[in-house]
Amino acid sequence: MAHWLSRSESHDARNTKEAAGHNGLVSGCFWTKRNVYAELQRHFDREEEARNQIVVEVARSNHLPLLATNGVCHAVASRREVSDVFTCIRNHVRLETAGRLLARNSERYLKSAATMEKLFADLPEAIANTPELSSRLNLPSKTSVMNFRSIQCLQAKL
Repeated sequence: MAHWLSRSESHDARNTKEAAGHNGLVSGCFWTKRNVYAELQRHFDREEEARNQIVVEVARSNHLPLLATNGVCHAVASRREVSDVFTCIRNHVRLETAGRLLARNSERYLKSAATMEKLFADLPEAIANTPELSSRLNLPSKTSVMNFRSIQCLQAKL
C-alpha cells in the first residue's frame, strides 16, 4: 500500500518538518520510501504554499517522490456553496456562524489534467507521479457510487 506525507500532517508550516520526522514515514521506519509520496495541493492559499515549500524540501532531502493532488470537495467551482452547507451540517453550525470551517475559496473542485499541469508547472514530477501511483492502487474499473448510508458508516469508523 502506498502512503503519502500529506499537507494535513501538520496545519502549521513551521511544524511540517517535525511532523514528517515524528510520523515515521520519512525515516522509513514503517514503510519503504518506494511507498511514500509527499503530497502537494494548490488552492491559491499563502499558508498552504508555505507548507508546500517545506514538504518539497523534506521530500527532496529524503528522496521521496512528489505527488500533486487537489483535495476535491465539489465537482465544479460553482458548487462550493453546497459544499459549505454540508460542512455546516457535519459540524452542527449555522452557515452565518461557520467562519473558518468554510472553504476559503472555490478551488477545491475537480480539475482537469491540463489545469493541474498548469498549477504544478514548476513541479512536473509531481504530476508525472500521479499515473504511477494510480496504476498501483486497486481501484474498480468502473466508477462506483457510494450511498449516504455508506458514507455515514465510514465516517463513524473514523
